[in-house]
Amino acid sequence: MSQFYIPYEMTLKGSGFEWIIQFEQVNPEGFTYGYMTLKMRTIHEERTLGCVWFSSSYSDLVELADYFDHHVKRLIQDPWSDSDVFVQYGLEFQVQALCGEVDANREGDFGLRVMLLAGQTPDESRIHVGVEASVDVAQCDAFVTQLRNFLKTWSSLEEGLSTTQSHEVGHVEA
Repeated sequence: MSQFYIPYEMTLKGSGFEWIIQFEQVNPEGFTYGYMTLKMRTIHEERTLGCVWFSSSYSDLVELADYFDHHVKRLIQDPWSDSDVFVQYGLEFQVQALCGEVDANREGDFGLRVMLLAGQTPDESRIHVGVEASVDVAQCDAFVTQLRNFLKTWSSLEEGLSTTQSHEVGHVEA
């Protein structure tokens, strides 16, 4: 059995970018908090495009994992299919899975747009920074597996720690 540690970090690596999610804590109200970072790598430079503090509900993260699974399944049938934009409740990030070529063995790639909320203007318009690049289905599947493992462990934390109020935990058996 693996150990579960807070903070828990996971990364989606695409062609020239990394979307890093670091979960710092979970709370009894069903929310997790942490940092999201977007990094880009080109032949000339490597830099961080943005890093934001975010909060997300358990259900938003389940929907994000399902979003990627459904998109890949749809691409097997229709390579020109773009998914709707996924926006989580807190509005700190948005994702859009785009068209691509995926075969029945889930091999191939597709376009992905990831945007982080960088801030607001004085007139309260939102400013986003992000990337649009291709991502290999195997990398996406690894990301979804990491996310589902986090959710599974979070669920077991809720059950195992229901009598306490704190969820800031060093480690728990997954």
